[in-house]
Amino acid sequence: TVAWEDGYEPLMIMRGGINVATGRQSILSVSPIIALSGQAATNLFDVPPTVTKAKLLRRDRFTCAYCGEIHRESDLQVEHILPESRGGGYTWMNLVIADRWCNAKKANRTPEEAGMPLLFLPYVPNRFEDFLLAGRNIRADVHEWLAARLPKHSRYAEWTAKLSTQAPVDCSAGAFSFDQLRQSHFQPPRLPLRNDIESSPRDLLNQLIFRTLRSLVQ
Repeated sequence: TVAWEDGYEPLMIMRGGINVATGRQSILSVSPIIALSGQAATNLFDVPPTVTKAKLLRRDRFTCAYCGEIHRESDLQVEHILPESRGGGYTWMNLVIADRWCNAKKANRTPEEAGMPLLFLPYVPNRFEDFLLAGRNIRADVHEWLAARLPKHSRYAEWTAKLSTQAPVDCSAGAFSFDQLRQSHFQPPRLPLRNDIESSPRDLLNQLIFRTLRSLVQ
């Protein structure tokens, strides 16, 4: 229920039908500031944000999780780490961005079965990062406030930090373009070699060989 309202003038006035008995039209006036009594039944910070392709593209920085190359949106697809046909869900932790060539090569297999280890890990963005990933136009001061509350593992935080050391770029909308990524020579974060990641010694060796080869050709 509404505890109190405030504001210089109504933010919106909605008009409904006419009451037959009184001949009066129903009017609902919405104030700019509304205080509600009680508390929400659900804390949104306990609910994972909605997954969309646009958010995944920005979370993974337009970068293929298998070859590490940056591509235009038209060449990128949402890829199930565990294939959907084998029970893999459309969730933050089972989805990465992959280019259409790598996606076709992996086919209906897991990364281990295809011999295509992930170069970086998926993660669930918190509500602050989700707001930025949605690509809304955000004032610079609000963007700074949101960015200060991103988790340490956020690729968005790493990208904005990299941009801040280069030529000024308008990143207030939270949606970096393919050209901005190319111009900054952005390198996607690689999969860390940690004991809590379930990888076989062979997978780890393949990752080290892959990274060494990439450093030689760059």
